[in-house]
Amino acid sequence: SSDGNKIALAEFSCEPNIYIWELDKKTPTMLSGHLKFPTSLSFNSNNSRLVSTAEDGRVYVWNLEENNHFFFERHSEKSNYDWVKFAVVSPNARSVVIAYADNHICFWDLQSDEKNIFKCDEINCASFNSDGTLVATGGEHGDVRIWNVATHTNTLLGQHDHRVKSVVFNDN
Repeated sequence: SSDGNKIALAEFSCEPNIYIWELDKKTPTMLSGHLKFPTSLSFNSNNSRLVSTAEDGRVYVWNLEENNHFFFERHSEKSNYDWVKFAVVSPNARSVVIAYADNHICFWDLQSDEKNIFKCDEINCASFNSDGTLVATGGEHGDVRIWNVATHTNTLLGQHDHRVKSVVFNDN
């Protein structure tokens, strides 16, 4: 977590559980719901939400303050390869960007529950800017794109010779 007081971990065992360790406690809190192995975890900036993704195609948003959750599961008639590579929650916890293994990106507005899914090149990483209005993505084929969260449009920022594995905004 951004305050350094919590660690989230996904266990790769018989049960696809997620654990939240608070550093001042000796026992973790277990979060269960995924049907297959979790693939990524992401806290929002004030650590009130945790987003988890898994090979089951589900994206969970865990409300850590109120001890509840909700999820989104994408079903595609054209693809049986709907597992989720990762998701990143915006700093203000209003939206989530989701990258699917079948080269789709989803913008999920958590306030309206609106979901917009687009075909794209394979995405390896994503990062929101500090106010949650832009998302930077890095791709398998070296592309770096900036997405407008409100309009879902993107601009190619640059092209590299090799895959991009990490992007992050510097808001200064």
